[in-house]
Amino acid sequence: MITYQSAVMQVELFSTSDAAVASAFAGPAPEQFEGDGTVRNGRLKVKRRADGKDWWVKENHLDDVTPLLETSLPALEEEEFFDAADRAAQFTSGFRGAGGMNVEYLLLLAWVESRWTNTDSQGRSDANADRAGPIGPFRFATTTWSMLAGDTNYGSLLDGYADLDRVKPSAQCIFAAAYANRLQFALKSRAPSLEAPAWMLRLGHCIGEDSLIRFAQLKNEDSISSTVAGKAAIEEAVIAQNGHLFPRGSQTSRSEVELIIASEFANARAPVEQRLGGLVSAALIEDLANGGRPGLRTGAFGLLDFIAQYESRGSYLKVVDNKEDRLPKKLTMMTIAEVLAAQTQLGGRNACGKYQIVHDTLRGNYARAGHALRDLFNSDAQDKIAYHLLMEVRKGQDFIDSDRSDAKYHTFALAVAQEWAAVPVLTATQGAHIALQRGDSYYRGGNAKNAAGVSPELFESALKKFMAEAPRSHRGTPP
Repeated sequence: MITYQSAVMQVELFSTSDAAVASAFAGPAPEQFEGDGTVRNGRLKVKRRADGKDWWVKENHLDDVTPLLETSLPALEEEEFFDAADRAAQFTSGFRGAGGMNVEYLLLLAWVESRWTNTDSQGRSDANADRAGPIGPFRFATTTWSMLAGDTNYGSLLDGYADLDRVKPSAQCIFAAAYANRLQFALKSRAPSLEAPAWMLRLGHCIGEDSLIRFAQLKNEDSISSTVAGKAAIEEAVIAQNGHLFPRGSQTSRSEVELIIASEFANARAPVEQRLGGLVSAALIEDLANGGRPGLRTGAFGLLDFIAQYESRGSYLKVVDNKEDRLPKKLTMMTIAEVLAAQTQLGGRNACGKYQIVHDTLRGNYARAGHALRDLFNSDAQDKIAYHLLMEVRKGQDFIDSDRSDAKYHTFALAVAQEWAAVPVLTATQGAHIALQRGDSYYRGGNAKNAAGVSPELFESALKKFMAEAPRSHRGTPP
């Protein structure tokens, strides 16, 4: 038996091999068909899985996906999954002006959906897995996946992905982040007084956009079957598909749903924190589990996140020139003493972590940032050391506390460029090695690999955001 899948948005279904006009159509969501390979008049004889009926379909309207379905689903590697989720959060945070996103939310969501497994809803990952149903770490159904892939608002994020990519954990990360952003945008547009907490986005991931909008308008004591705009807030079919969220069926109240999801997130906290060894923020996870919102970090940490996108793609595990395999263990599981020792073995290019801190800078600043040699070089340590570099060493707090004149603005911008090579200078100046033009890295002309990774215009926008958000007079202490 051969398994086929839609190759076009609208598959024409003919009752006979020589029928002139199609009797029905399949699509636009991809569908699967089965057949034995019989072909007449350029049409395949197949059985449509959706309705069990026999049809004749043009050969070029279907793809043979049997080889793909005969293999096991790719295993989920936790560190790779974290990196994919972290990148997805960065790409979608603030997208369409809808709301912030962080990796902690995506990791919590994937844990409560699948315990971080790339399986079907029955826990199968072999050739028997039901690929037509919800699948993967975020349990995406084909209909939701196709809806997102076809949404032109997300073309810049999802262009090039096909339905068959639904089995890939890394692809599911960007789709989950895009779906959360779409839910945030819908809530902001249609319920502007509501800023969606993490638990509500998790609910929307399960029940869909329209149901979530109606649910959001319920009072705490209202049952989920209460009428909103002429329809039940959550319809019976959706309730039946998500029984674990609605233990009393249609009589479940809004407040009960919130408590159930809060309990899911609370149970996910420990495994998410423990399994990723310092890559995630325990404080953020606790906040999300207690009703907080995924969000953009603001002020100094917002600027540091911007810089890190171009220094390390935001990865706390990053070692310059992809030298991660030269470390004895994962970077965030090493103490600061171990990192310093490893950096001496890496040679002249030894920058490590999210903020690409080099040996001499780390040695001279870890203690001033409040850490000891025995402390892990985890996300908390990296954040605090980078904060110290930005706000104290490079005088960020002095600038924020000043009158912020043009001269002081350009002095601070140059200081940031002197700390991080991926950030450009904003005006022509003498660099570390040669005379520079606007947009050059301060270290251009030395090591050929040192180049600005971001435009001066984007850097200026990040600085303006920092100026608007950073509080005055928190002398070196991360808020």
